[in-house]
Amino acid sequence: MRICFVTTEYPPSPMGGVGTYSLILPPLLRARGHSVTILTKHFDGAPRHETVDGIEVHRLTQYHPYTGEADKADDELFDLEMRSLRSYIGVFARELWRKLAELHAREPFDIVLSQDVEAPTWIAQDRRMLFNEFADLPFVVFIHSPHWQIQYHNEDSQYNRHEYHRHLYEKHSMSLADGLIAASSAMGAEIVQQLGVDPVRLLRIPLPLGPVPPKAAFSQRHGSDGGPRRIVYSGRIELRKGVEYLLKAVVPLLRADRELTLHLIGRDTEHPTLGGSAQAALTRRLLPEDVRAQVVFRGWMPREELWGEYAAATVGVIPSPWEPFSFVCQEMMACGTPVVATRTGGMADMIEDGVSGLLCA
Repeated sequence: MRICFVTTEYPPSPMGGVGTYSLILPPLLRARGHSVTILTKHFDGAPRHETVDGIEVHRLTQYHPYTGEADKADDELFDLEMRSLRSYIGVFARELWRKLAELHAREPFDIVLSQDVEAPTWIAQDRRMLFNEFADLPFVVFIHSPHWQIQYHNEDSQYNRHEYHRHLYEKHSMSLADGLIAASSAMGAEIVQQLGVDPVRLLRIPLPLGPVPPKAAFSQRHGSDGGPRRIVYSGRIELRKGVEYLLKAVVPLLRADRELTLHLIGRDTEHPTLGGSAQAALTRRLLPEDVRAQVVFRGWMPREELWGEYAAATVGVIPSPWEPFSFVCQEMMACGTPVVATRTGGMADMIEDGVSGLLCA
């Protein structure tokens, strides 16, 4: 099968869950005998076209996510309209439609596997609906994390032009898709309820874990020799990840054990409601001075370094009040790390409470 794999995150872009998925899945598909071509965003310093381990990669013009600047001068009406909407996803979707049409005409694809995040295929799907382009090409959309849900659980804006149009495009793309993939039963149920899609069109396929380093590569677990213990969290520092609940819960534990530390690995985020840095605001509000030295914000860390952090943790925590699925949770479990997670989202699919981890409200 010839697969067009569409993603907004691929090296050298900033990497999150979408990027992790985009690094793991294409090689797995290729190992099963499929031909895979990746269409993704261009970032400074990256080649426009290259082949990586037998997978063809095309990097296309995009808007910068925040400034709204394009890679090159473009005075087309569509470009100006996107600037007026302050929507940074339109130009990449347009360039993707053009490249997809070019490659499909040259050698037809059998399927397009895309994502909900930023709706990169919405223009191509529109043109199929309106003009019968790509009439023979099915579009399947993987539901990673719909932005209207992220904004809701982050107590962030839903209705400024920038966010409002992103929400519309993502819902539009999912509604037009021939098939939808959700990583967890909870995410699938949300989409069926919120968009009214036919459950027959939706398939649950958990996120692929990919290769795990050998156990011999892991360091000794903190506290296993009776020494200081370490709690580890990994993810963005933001409300939807449950950092607020984690900091509230950990204060009495830190006071009871002065050698215990909490390590938070992940990027800080700017948050309008909190007045700027989420990390600074949550620290100021929730961490008394007498325990702050026991809480360590480590910042972003590449995935290859995270395995050692998880393996050495006394316990890993996934405190998210909303989490469609969690790469971090299954990565911690793959390292043999005891995990405490909320019952929401994908964690309930992968943890048997009291057996393979602990689930909490």
